[in-house]
Amino acid sequence: MTAKGSAIAGAAGALALLVFGAVAIAQGPGPRRPGMGFFGGPGFGGKVVTCYPFSAQAVSKLNETLNGRNTISRTECAIIARDGNGDTYEAVTPDADPNSPTCSSSTAKTIAITNVAAGMRYFINVTKGTYRQMTLKTPPPGARPPREGKDSKNMQKTDLGSNTISGVPANGTQIVRTIPAGQIGNAEPITITSTTWIAPSLEIVVQSSRVDSSRGTSNYQLSNIVPGEPQPSFFTLPSGLTLEQGGRRRRFQRPPAQ
Repeated sequence: MTAKGSAIAGAAGALALLVFGAVAIAQGPGPRRPGMGFFGGPGFGGKVVTCYPFSAQAVSKLNETLNGRNTISRTECAIIARDGNGDTYEAVTPDADPNSPTCSSSTAKTIAITNVAAGMRYFINVTKGTYRQMTLKTPPPGARPPREGKDSKNMQKTDLGSNTISGVPANGTQIVRTIPAGQIGNAEPITITSTTWIAPSLEIVVQSSRVDSSRGTSNYQLSNIVPGEPQPSFFTLPSGLTLEQGGRRRRFQRPPAQ
C-alpha cells in the first residue's frame, strides 16, 4: 500500500489510558486491555483473520478508582472494519458522549490500518495530517503461540454458552482470577472477572467486560454490525498526508492467517 493507498492512525495518548479488554485474559490488577486493539478495546486481537469481512461501531468505557477516592471515567468510540483479505481499519473518536456514544470516520482523531499484503501497519494523526508506518513481523515456521499464565489454581473459567449480541450469535466465556492477599503486596484478595463474547460467524469480540475489585470496570461493545465487505476507501491512505520520519522502528508480531 502506497502513501496514497493505505490509511492508519497514530495512537492518541487518551487511548493509552483506555486499557480495556476482552480477548486475552489473566492479567494483573486494573482494567487493562486484554487484547491487541488499537484503541481501548480488544479490537482485532493482533491476529490476521481472512474471509470474515465486516464493519461495525465499537464503544469502550472505563471507570477506574484511584486511591479509593479519585476516579477516571472515559468513553471512546470507533468505526472498525476488516475485509476478506484480513486488512483492518480502526477510526477512533476519543472523549465520546458517555450517554450516547456515536462516531463516524469524519469525527475520528486517529486512524489505524493494517495492510496484510504489504506487511505494514499505518497510523494516521488526523489533526496533524501526518502518518507513521510500522512493519508487521511474521513468526518463523513452528513458532509456538504465547502460553497462558501458570496461576491456574487461582483462576476459574466458565463457559457461558451462546447468546445473541448486537444481532449476531456469540459464544461467551467468563474467567475469574483471584490474587491472594500478600501476593503483590495487597492487604486483601483481589478479584478480576473478565467476560468475553465472540461471534464465530465474524471471528471477532462483540462484547466484553472486566471488573477489578481493586481498580474499577471496563466495558466494550460492538453495534451496527454489517457482515460483508466494507467500503474500499477504509483501506486507502488519504492524499496529502506527511510521513513522519525518525524514532525507533517498531515491529508488530503477525500471527499466521486464519
